[in-house]
Amino acid sequence: MPVLLCAEADKIQDVVFRSSALRMVVGASELLTRFCREAHLALVIQLDLEGQVTTLVNDGGSFVVALPDKCTARRYGGLLAEAYHATLGGTLTVAEPTPYQGPEHFAEDVEMAREALALAKAAGHARSAVAQGPFTAYCQWCGVE
Repeated sequence: MPVLLCAEADKIQDVVFRSSALRMVVGASELLTRFCREAHLALVIQLDLEGQVTTLVNDGGSFVVALPDKCTARRYGGLLAEAYHATLGGTLTVAEPTPYQGPEHFAEDVEMAREALALAKAAGHARSAVAQGPFTAYCQWCGVE
C-alpha cells in the first residue's frame, strides 16, 4: 500500500545564516534548494524507485513523497537525513510514513502526513548521521571550528 513520507529540515536559519557575509547566505539558500532537487533524484535512482515515486513537495527543506511501502519509505527517509547532514551539516526530521490514498484524497493525506511530522518534531526525532569530532566547538557567529 502506498505511503506518504514527510520530512523537513530543522533550524534552516542556522544552516543558511552560518555566515554574516551576504554572498555566503545566498549561496547557502541556493544549496538548500539544490539539495532538495538532487538528493531526491539520487535516492530514487539508488533505491531503484523510478516510476514508483510521486513527489508532492520537494523544495526549501521540505519533502512530501509518495512511496510504494513503509519499509522503502523508512529507508528513503534515513538516507535522505544522512545526505542532508553530510551536505549541509544540519538535521532533518523524518515523520513516520502515513497511508496515501491517491490524488482524490490529497488534502486529507497530506494533512495526516504533516501531523505525523509535527509529532516527530515535538518528540525531537531528528535523524542524522553521527557527527564526526563530537568535541569540536563551532562559533555561533561564523560557523568556524
